Amino acid sequence: MRAGEALSALLERKFDISEITFSYCQPADLPMLLGDAATPVLASFYQVHGELPGFLLLIMPLDEVAPFLGPLIGDDSIEGAMADSAFGEVGNVVGSAFLNYIADYYRTSAAPTPPQVFRDMIGALMGSLAAIFVAEGEKEIPTVRTSFTQETGASSALLLWIPYALSLSELRKSR
Repeated sequence: MRAGEALSALLERKFDISEITFSYCQPADLPMLLGDAATPVLASFYQVHGELPGFLLLIMPLDEVAPFLGPLIGDDSIEGAMADSAFGEVGNVVGSAFLNYIADYYRTSAAPTPPQVFRDMIGALMGSLAAIFVAEGEKEIPTVRTSFTQETGASSALLLWIPYALSLSELRKSR
């Protein structure tokens, strides 16, 4: 909910949380986790350090990005360094609000790296992430999905948190 509030405040438009789900998936399933693997997306990617290590991604279909970037850069351009920087900032604000809430709730720490912005097909992006987990021997990956929708329903974004399984099991013990 805090991530939705942060997005609304940043863009001065109301966004609602339309989905919050927790699940486990196998690394091979990550490329299809969000639907069609060939969908072009813009993604703001963070590695999370501290007591909640893992990955955090704000992902949006490329054809839905303009309404999110327009309020920040003053036009509907979705190409170029300015658009990528603005999307990185959107991800930074939204992701930090989410991580701060989780860290406060569990009385622990979580620190995201500076954002990396990627333009790619969702399958390629998530396939690269899956390869990291396979290399580390992870067989099941916990995922938390949160979807944001604008009042008009015209734009949506997905916040995906993938904590390392060990950090998640430690959190459960602390509650």
